[in-house]
Amino acid sequence: MIDGNRGSGRTTLMLSQAYRTFMGGDPVIIVGANLRQTNLLREMFFNMFPNFKLIGGHISFLSKYELENKTQGCNSNTVVYWDHYAVEADRNEYKEEYFKLKTYIKTLQNRLNKIKDYINSIDLG
Repeated sequence: MIDGNRGSGRTTLMLSQAYRTFMGGDPVIIVGANLRQTNLLREMFFNMFPNFKLIGGHISFLSKYELENKTQGCNSNTVVYWDHYAVEADRNEYKEEYFKLKTYIKTLQNRLNKIKDYINSIDLG
């Protein structure tokens, strides 16, 4: 997805905040749009914080499709960070679905109006 904010550091900022949260003692989950993007987030995180493995602990990287199944029973203190792309991808999918539904509703309304016109044109007399 290309937008005016591309390259503005939103992902880097989110990963830095996730790292600080983890260092503060809270469990962290980072959510990507899909498996490919989640792997890119993981790679980016470990490039930003190469000594993380020496610190110990675990940050989970999940795609939005894995989130529900893999977070059941997780610690109530867990902080979930969503990458902006995962959120924007959903928004665009919903927006596209909205316009499809809006067109479908208009089609149904037109059909209904034609049926009403037909019923009104029947001479019962």
